[in-house]
Amino acid sequence: MTNTTRNPQLTTDLMISVLLLISAVASALYGYTALLPTALAHGDAPSVRAMDHQAMH
Repeated sequence: MTNTTRNPQLTTDLMISVLLLISAVASALYGYTALLPTALAHGDAPSVRAMDHQAMH
């Protein structure tokens, strides 16, 4: 663990990129799990796509 004291900048950059990666994966998973119950409730994917299409405009 002597590398952390020798080069703190590298460690900080590494931690930041790992955190960014984790947050990106977490938001993607959250978006997927948020859409999934909606699709199950409606029983068909096209209605979810239509709502998503309307939300974009």
